[in-house]
Amino acid sequence: MYGEDRIGSLAVLAREALDENWAASGLFLDFPGGCCGYASLLLGALYKDSGVDDFHYQSGRSEVIQWASHGWLTNNNLVVDITADQFDLAMPRIFISDRSPFHESFELDGFDNSDFRDWKFPNLLDLTKFYYKFLFPLHL
Repeated sequence: MYGEDRIGSLAVLAREALDENWAASGLFLDFPGGCCGYASLLLGALYKDSGVDDFHYQSGRSEVIQWASHGWLTNNNLVVDITADQFDLAMPRIFISDRSPFHESFELDGFDNSDFRDWKFPNLLDLTKFYYKFLFPLHL
């Protein structure tokens, strides 16, 4: 079993790697803005490679923030979000909690696999290169 301290440590490492290297990827134009999906799926892969594999990717559309959609990771009731600060609503850079009125305000689209390597999308090769260069070396 793993603890929330490990979940938090990996989230911090992933966010720091994204903060420092997002421009090099060509994928993230204005990190963290509009980057929640890729960032969450990269964190999901890091969790999986670190033996923390019970997470799912959750996304939804906001009824509070006009035109906003958002993605984050969940594990039962635990919410892990490393891009919630993109909305400038006094959300922290890294949000980990078992309760979140912010996330509960979204109309949910459903759960998906949290590891980008199991997805099919046009930028998969670029995301894979970014992951193995900047995030995979961080796995614990």
